[in-house]
Amino acid sequence: MSTSVEPGRRSPRTGTVVWGLIAVVIGLAFMTVQLTDLEFDPVVVLLVILLSAGLILVIAGLMSATRARSRESDDQGVTSTQKEGTL
Repeated sequence: MSTSVEPGRRSPRTGTVVWGLIAVVIGLAFMTVQLTDLEFDPVVVLLVILLSAGLILVIAGLMSATRARSRESDDQGVTSTQKEGTL
């Protein structure tokens, strides 16, 4: 019986993506202010960005927990020999 674990494809972490999006949005907001005559209230912009990021992180965490829970319930009904494909 082989005990080696095959590495699976991992998706990027949600937190990394969200913080990257925050940096992009802040950068775009600063560029927009510099290149146009638009004026932003920086406190309101920061508040909206942080609230949005917080909501995205909470929703992604709930989705991940739900997905992990459903995987655990699927694995409980399958024996190890069934997982390996040898019946």
